[in-house]
Amino acid sequence: MKILHIADVHWRGLSRHEEFILSFKDLFKQAKKLKPDVIYIGGDIVHSKTQGISPELVENLAWWFNEMASIAPTHVILGNHDGLIHNKDRQDAITPIINAINNDNIYLYKDSGVYPTGIPGFDWCVFSCFDEENWSKVKPTKNISIALFHGAVTGSLTDIDWQLDGEVPVNFFDAFDFGLLGDIHKTQFLNREKTVAYCGSTIQQNYGEDQEKGFLLWDIRSKKDFDVTLNLKDEPIPTDELIKMANEYDGFVSTGFDKISEEFFKDLNGKLKIIAQVGVGYDNISIKSAESKNIKVTNTPNVLNEAVAETTILLILAASRRIGEAYNLVRSGTWKDQKPDLTKFMIGNSVTGKTLGIIGMGRIGRMAAKCAKAFGMKIIYFNRNRLSEDLEDGAKYYPDINSMMPDCDFVSIHTPATPETKYILNTTTINLLPKHAVVINTSRGSTIDDDALIDALQNKKIYAAGLDVFNNEPNLDERYMKLDNCFVLPHVGSATHETRLAMSMMAVDNIFCYFNNKPLLSEVV
Repeated sequence: MKILHIADVHWRGLSRHEEFILSFKDLFKQAKKLKPDVIYIGGDIVHSKTQGISPELVENLAWWFNEMASIAPTHVILGNHDGLIHNKDRQDAITPIINAINNDNIYLYKDSGVYPTGIPGFDWCVFSCFDEENWSKVKPTKNISIALFHGAVTGSLTDIDWQLDGEVPVNFFDAFDFGLLGDIHKTQFLNREKTVAYCGSTIQQNYGEDQEKGFLLWDIRSKKDFDVTLNLKDEPIPTDELIKMANEYDGFVSTGFDKISEEFFKDLNGKLKIIAQVGVGYDNISIKSAESKNIKVTNTPNVLNEAVAETTILLILAASRRIGEAYNLVRSGTWKDQKPDLTKFMIGNSVTGKTLGIIGMGRIGRMAAKCAKAFGMKIIYFNRNRLSEDLEDGAKYYPDINSMMPDCDFVSIHTPATPETKYILNTTTINLLPKHAVVINTSRGSTIDDDALIDALQNKKIYAAGLDVFNNEPNLDERYMKLDNCFVLPHVGSATHETRLAMSMMAVDNIFCYFNNKPLLSEVV
């Protein structure tokens, strides 16, 4: 179910009506393109409660509600600005207008309770600010239970980043699948899972607020779409167990830690239809075997570009500025024993203005280049094919990797793991680098010949290396651990809450698309 989530409209005095009308005409255009299944309006539709409600405002609100309802069924709760919530009669400005419109596609919830969304498998769980006394009666159902609430949640932020005490804590919504909120004008997610959020206001309401306003679009899957078995141990599943599961399930979500080799495919009974890999790389999967069994394989490109590019910059800085050595010096307690010689103590190499050579100028490589330009770095690259001028964005192309290497102060690998890219950094290519060069790898361990790189680091043929990936990981070559000029990470390039969630959702969406006869988002085979 797709939900267009808007709130905090705050229709107000005549002086701003034209501004509001223009803003909402744009909102309607966007909403029509997005094709939501339902529209949810989370309160504070008017600004002035029951006072200052002009005939023009009533007319505009009627137009506004009808336009919303023409796009999709529109579900409404009220906010504190919409009426006198502490009045015994609970009077408000919105109910009479909606009643007068008499539009069957508009649903108003003034009382707390559980209501159908109109979409099978989904329920509204309304916590009305006009009916707080009945909040305790609102419980999640067996369906996807979506809590609707207008009010301040503890820890939420205003546009000027004031943290609010709130009427309820974030864990108030833990029992529910989602929490769609109104009242705070700043768009924000309140939990790591991104299931509880304020959509923000639709238009700037006060000075100090961001001018860029809008809405949230929720795309929520029904619990009834799939029967799901989770790997709760969070460990790689042995091949024999994977085969048994593959013969019982239609789809499989895998990670790079799952070894789906030729052996896996030999004893399949035809039940498995799709493997959705969480990650860009898929060298853990025997693609030829999958193709021979007519099993689709997908991956998750694009959603991790920024995270991996950030890690690339982290490694560039850490390796060149000797951050690993510095960190160990402080943690070991030996910093105080060092001679305060400012000409020698922990002197590293500057990054600003240096030349970064990129091997593999795909999406991640281009994002890394974009980040590096913030340091004034010059970008050069080697790629199978030259990019168009707009994608190059000023970078210099080298058709031959050997000709690029001598010009690199830093060289960063961003290629997939293929037979062609295996050991693309080897004795020959590494020896072409200047002695001050730094090698960075956030792609796959197989792109580097360990013996060649370790020899170069041990014998100071290059300055340093920053590595997030390794051959045979997590059992990396122990020699790396003995090198002060090698900064290492445990394959965490995409390890942010936001990125891992996006990767997981894309994998699930690929499976959803396959079984609903829709084009796959990222088909490998």
